[in-house]
Amino acid sequence: MRNKIIYLIPSKKLGGTEKMLALLAKKISCHGFSPMIITMDKRGPFHDMLDQMAVPNYALNLKHTPLQGIFRLITRFIAIKPVLIHSFLFWGNLLGKALCICTGTPLIMSQRSTDNWKKSFHWIAEYFPPSIPSAVISNSTAGIRALHTHTSLSKHRIYHIPNGISLDSLSFIQPDRGYYGFSQKEIIVGSIGNLRIAKGYNDFLYAAKIVLHHYPNTIFTIAGEGPERSFLEELATTLSIQSKVRLPGFLSPVYNYLACFDIVVISSLWEGFPVAALEAMGMGKPIVATNVGDLSEIIEDGISGFLVPVSNPEELAQRMMQLIKDPSLANSMGKAARARVEKHYQLKNMIAAHSALYQKILNKRKNSQKTMYNTSCI
Repeated sequence: MRNKIIYLIPSKKLGGTEKMLALLAKKISCHGFSPMIITMDKRGPFHDMLDQMAVPNYALNLKHTPLQGIFRLITRFIAIKPVLIHSFLFWGNLLGKALCICTGTPLIMSQRSTDNWKKSFHWIAEYFPPSIPSAVISNSTAGIRALHTHTSLSKHRIYHIPNGISLDSLSFIQPDRGYYGFSQKEIIVGSIGNLRIAKGYNDFLYAAKIVLHHYPNTIFTIAGEGPERSFLEELATTLSIQSKVRLPGFLSPVYNYLACFDIVVISSLWEGFPVAALEAMGMGKPIVATNVGDLSEIIEDGISGFLVPVSNPEELAQRMMQLIKDPSLANSMGKAARARVEKHYQLKNMIAAHSALYQKILNKRKNSQKTMYNTSCI
């Protein structure tokens, strides 16, 4: 009989965490687990992707129909009878915590970033008491440092499992610039991510202004959607670069768009372990990234990409121009980036690490129950 796992996550949108969860749920079934992804929001692009991947999923729509959503969660939980709950992001962790308390089902929580936006009460609400989660998985060492700083979780409950990607799906993608309206003569500098403050896209546009002064045939694009769209559109107009900036919104599959980029930029103000970095490196793209989160561990500065100080558009622009000026450097960095992903960040390693942790927690629970039974028989 396969062990059933419920994965809890708030969003219907597609971001790095959602992509990693989809891959995890798809592949974990090969390790004897049966997954069900439950979102707190209504159906959206994330569910469409899960349907295409044949990953079981269910939307609670708690925001618009809270009472019905809770009822749907309870009935779904009873029907599934999961042996584990694995939760993601702040609201997902809170819901997972409540389910763990009410049902006694072991809970694994996830720390996906340094979460600089959180106040003290957020950390307390999420991780207190520290004895509730059987484990907390962080995909980054930066996230682990944040847990040590802001929570009282014991070290033996915290596990580091880096993100991983499958290179098979990226190896045969050929850029089709004409399809997206790019010309062969243009230099495409792009980024992929939700349009949020944390991504630092205002710095990306300020840097674009500098680069365009020297290389006017450059196009700057950000593939993603989010609350900062209007601000970024207005900023591009204020900087008089709107004709050189493209915000195409959410694209699926995004890899086809990424294949058109000459340079990938990650301008984040804070990060954990950005999936976009692995995707770009896996496609052999040179990266210019801010030195936040685990980016200094993912990217070897000067070898597989460039690292720059956070909130420094001038340095960001200088590194972009260095790559534009020297295509051979950009090419060698792209090859080094691909090799680094092949060696350190394969999807199979991420899946195996999760499977091992799941089994460890289940074995510990079985042994604990066996001990309780033997004690009661004395």
